Amino acid sequence: MFRLINSSPLMIFMKGKPSDPRCKFSRALIELLDSNNLIYETFDILIDNDIREGLKKHSHWPTYPQVYVKGVLVGGLDIVQELIASKEFFSLLPSSCYKESAKALHARLKNLIQTSKVVLFMKGTPDQPKCGFSKTMVDLLKSSDIGKFETFDVLSDEHVRQGLKEYSNWPTYPQLYVKGQLVGGVDVVKQLVETVAPHLLKVDFYHHCYSYSTRVDCLCTSTLIRGSPPSYPVGHPNHLLADGPFSDWEFKPKAKDKYIILK
Repeated sequence: MFRLINSSPLMIFMKGKPSDPRCKFSRALIELLDSNNLIYETFDILIDNDIREGLKKHSHWPTYPQVYVKGVLVGGLDIVQELIASKEFFSLLPSSCYKESAKALHARLKNLIQTSKVVLFMKGTPDQPKCGFSKTMVDLLKSSDIGKFETFDVLSDEHVRQGLKEYSNWPTYPQLYVKGQLVGGVDVVKQLVETVAPHLLKVDFYHHCYSYSTRVDCLCTSTLIRGSPPSYPVGHPNHLLADGPFSDWEFKPKAKDKYIILK
């Protein structure tokens, strides 16, 4: 019983299914939740009499539907109607219970990516990574010259976890962003830190006026360019071009301009 009640942050015990409610109270509750764009799970108490009777005793609530938020009984239809009318109901819900339109999610992802100059989307937190790749990424960033960085635990928000994959066209985590631009995952950052050009991760190196992405073998990263792209075609041997540390290279952009071009 406990596991069933806690199987979703917003759990509804009702007569019938959302697509086929078997009583007017269950129907009214589903319509109310759907009209507020809420995500929930349901259990049809008509298919299991033991659950139907046992839940009444467990909750000390004699009728259905019954609404639970994070394992705690809220009440039936009347109470939920009152709480929604007063907006109090929404304060009880975690963010995972809200549906977002594609436009709203896109805007939220854009804001999250720009919350800091350097943002890492990972599984877990820097102190408690929830996967080996996330731990490796945190260790790489701490050992680099990138400085302070913010993190977001994608396990805490399923909308962000799934939506960012489409937004960035990058299917896995962790994902590192610098000044709103995707750098890549742990393999990309490891190559930049250890073999390619560790200073490219320094925030001050980036001038974001023009951007596009290209692929180098298994290396894919954002390319940040001021003004128009140089005339070197994709695949040119001089695939990393910049002033400063690259001043002895064949291509010398103006001092005020900085380029990162990956073949």
